[in-house]
Amino acid sequence: PSVSGNIINDMKLIGTVSGAHKKIAVLTMPDGRALKFEENEFVTDTFQVLEIYETFIVVRVDSQDEYEVFMSGQISPREGN
Repeated sequence: PSVSGNIINDMKLIGTVSGAHKKIAVLTMPDGRALKFEENEFVTDTFQVLEIYETFIVVRVDSQDEYEVFMSGQISPREGN
């Protein structure tokens, strides 16, 4: 396990839904609950979903660092961040 798991509080991206007017990311919590979030929505006070794509989402942590979170579990710092 990498330290990057802590970046999003051990949550995991399990799906994305793209509709006509909004996109939704589905994340599982460490306790097993699945919650849905829209673009620009805050998951916690310091963790925000910025953009949602088919296989990954872009998140912002602590209002500064941006990461790409993939359904595979991979988390990468966003290029040009």
